[in-house]
Amino acid sequence: MNRERWLFLVILGTLAGIVWGLVMTAALPALIDPASPLGTEAMVAIEETSSPTFTPPSPRALDRASTRTPAPRLTPTSTPSPQLPALYVDGPYVKRSDTHAPVWLKGINIEEFRQSNPHTFSDLYNVQGLGRVTQEQWGVNLQRVAIDPETVAANLNEIDKLVAFANKNGMYVILTPFASAVNPSRDEAHLPVPDDLVAAAMGYLADAFKDRTNVLYELWNEPHPDSIPSINYDQQWQVWMDAGIKVAQSIRSKNPQAILVVPGGDKWARDMTYYQDHPFPFNNVIYDVHDYWAYPAYHYSRTMWTWAIGKYPILIGEFGGDPTNPADSSGLDYMQETYRIVDEHPDMVHYAVYALTDDGVWGIFTRGLIDLPKGNALRDDLRKYPPTRFN
Repeated sequence: MNRERWLFLVILGTLAGIVWGLVMTAALPALIDPASPLGTEAMVAIEETSSPTFTPPSPRALDRASTRTPAPRLTPTSTPSPQLPALYVDGPYVKRSDTHAPVWLKGINIEEFRQSNPHTFSDLYNVQGLGRVTQEQWGVNLQRVAIDPETVAANLNEIDKLVAFANKNGMYVILTPFASAVNPSRDEAHLPVPDDLVAAAMGYLADAFKDRTNVLYELWNEPHPDSIPSINYDQQWQVWMDAGIKVAQSIRSKNPQAILVVPGGDKWARDMTYYQDHPFPFNNVIYDVHDYWAYPAYHYSRTMWTWAIGKYPILIGEFGGDPTNPADSSGLDYMQETYRIVDEHPDMVHYAVYALTDDGVWGIFTRGLIDLPKGNALRDDLRKYPPTRFN
């Protein structure tokens, strides 16, 4: 009797295994097919509960320097990070939506997705220095990310990794469309203001990230309608306003509550004078000015934008000494004056220094991730005058 019962249990277990196998065979295609509802949910769950595993630097990266600082690596996490509070503009302040307290944003420009390949978060983190800035806890809470409108769809997954990483590490992201660094027909000489492709690309990004609370959207990097021959100052500004409004409309059509970052409309984003009498016709706006030294003949003065301090939120979206001579003391002195202006106006003037890039000229590090003087200046300012912490 005991032997018969044992045989019955064995047969029952075998039949149960066969039935389970048939069920899983039918279900697995749905789990791995992103086109099916179940597959979509499964893929989202996977993406939200794990961080990417990064491979060692490519031969391209290893060729950049014979001696390198060991590249830090991300530690995978099993739980998704809660979203940072959405931000909004109130008078001269940017405020968090949960406590309504003003915030102070300080950070750095990112060039990974605009320059030549590889256009990956791994390269940005391991090669261009984001990992070092994060692991050493410099305290940046803002990334101004250069976007090439021609490649946003191809790079969307990598940009999404950066946005998720920024959220986890208490950083906001400004997505900023730039003229192309690789396509001569769409370089800065051909695009003094954004065109329809830029407007479409920013609408695409606003739709893709409409549920991400740590993303802000800029209209254009550096308007320079002053380079258009045979038009006067008012006409230059009208050219910019028409183009900028079109980009703003594209963004707001997909994300009505998005913060818009509006650059100075002339002199490569240095000049905000026109906005004194003609504010950009949207709410929830941060104004972005670029504060690079210029020869007297260029007729640039900081008074072109300091008038707005205390009236609107100001982002100094680019600055950083003399890019042609990173160690030049006069360029560094000018950069320190920019820091002074920001630090005298906490919560009203914000910045993003230029830049995290491995070109060996514009960056805060050398290609071997060795400090340059302006990198030291950034770290010192963040230590003495820390911005708002979000984690």
